Amino acid sequence: MRLNYYILLLLLIACTSLPTEKKPNSPNPISYVFHTSKENLRNQLILEVDRFREMHLILHYRESGGEPLDTLEIFDHPSNRGDFYLEQEDFFIFKSHIYFVEGSAAEYQFGLHLHLDEVSNGLTRVTVETIKPRIVIGKQIVPSPPHFIRQLRYKYVMPSTIEEYEILRQIGELLNEQGMPSVRYPD
Repeated sequence: MRLNYYILLLLLIACTSLPTEKKPNSPNPISYVFHTSKENLRNQLILEVDRFREMHLILHYRESGGEPLDTLEIFDHPSNRGDFYLEQEDFFIFKSHIYFVEGSAAEYQFGLHLHLDEVSNGLTRVTVETIKPRIVIGKQIVPSPPHFIRQLRYKYVMPSTIEEYEILRQIGELLNEQGMPSVRYPD
């Protein structure tokens, strides 16, 4: 009986790794005020949908239709009607800049809500909110239906501010915004 307990304990340890974290010295901004109107910024993002595809992200917005189920609530709120949602492409694996499992960058999954707010005429604040950030920490012990494969095990984590600001920098590049600071990565 005790032997079974130890075998089960070893299996649990073998299938799960504890993540380590390495943060930048100071967090990156998750919002930025751009020198353009909300309407112009929105139109530019819609025209540049392929820019995000090159980053393995799918840009969703209210008029695009076919939004992922987890973003429907975002678009339903009246203040978010002009917003965007960035979703990872299927089967593309992002590596975390700050979370590590067994010494390697952890596989990182997330969604990004881009909230646009016109501050004044010709100035628009974009705030990037990370939705459901999680890392892969191992595999389930027992295969599960319907395909009887060992599913990945996840741990929800705090957003890094790196991916958020990388998106803001992409928007700044698109708009030829001057003076945006560089992204801060861990040392």
